[in-house]
Amino acid sequence: MAIPQFNEVTEPEWAALAAYLRQVAAAGDVVQVSARPEGLTPNQFASRMGMSRSTVMRLIESKQVSAYKVGSHWRVPLAELDRYRRALNQEMLAGIADDLEAALNAG
Repeated sequence: MAIPQFNEVTEPEWAALAAYLRQVAAAGDVVQVSARPEGLTPNQFASRMGMSRSTVMRLIESKQVSAYKVGSHWRVPLAELDRYRRALNQEMLAGIADDLEAALNAG
């Protein structure tokens, strides 16, 4: 199977991957590629976030978490999991910073 060419300027990640695959093929090594699922079920999202499925469904319905439907089933993009987790962490850090500032100003 031929490895396609990619423009190093406009597609640097793909060009780097193609170069790596050519190097590995030349050495006679084997590369195994797998993909992460692009969409998580509400149950999977809930499990990774440590919350219930019903909480995830409320977050989807309130548009706090972006999701899409596949047939009648909801899927949450994997990138949305990362975005939501970062947003929660920022909220918690902001709350801690406010508490610390109040404590310092009170003393």
